[in-house]
Amino acid sequence: MTQATQPCQHVVGLQPPPRPGDVCQDCAPLGATWVSLRQCMACGHVGCCDSSPNRHARAHFQDAGHPVIRSAMPGDDWWFCFPDELTVRQEPDGRIVAIDLWWEAGIASVRRLLAEQPAAELAAGARAANGFPVGDWAQQQRQAHAAGTLPPERVQALEGVPGWRW
Repeated sequence: MTQATQPCQHVVGLQPPPRPGDVCQDCAPLGATWVSLRQCMACGHVGCCDSSPNRHARAHFQDAGHPVIRSAMPGDDWWFCFPDELTVRQEPDGRIVAIDLWWEAGIASVRRLLAEQPAAELAAGARAANGFPVGDWAQQQRQAHAAGTLPPERVQALEGVPGWRW
């Protein structure tokens, strides 16, 4: 695979380290808390995310210069490049593709919520059980659809969710 087919130069040739444990290596000794965990793709260091008070994954990037992390949370399969501010995923065929985490989190939250509560209203301000602002996300998708700017594959994905209403 050539560099030209990659979304950024920092992901070329990266191989994920073994999956980490479930603690921030920097917060644990301090007794501090974290929201989510991130793992450095260069050395395997595990730090807390930017939503956590101490932002240890970003601090590790700034101190060590290792540019790419991945989510260390169960079920997540994305990587993030700090210098390019780009989120990517490795496809089964090995290609690295850019992804939109806001879209990914939103469609997953809508699917889960409507599967559990088929009559749920996705009004502005509504939140999923995990805190995701599913109502605001749905409102953005509806506005983009009405304006004709929502990509066809996203229209199709939403229309494939049982209970979705424009």
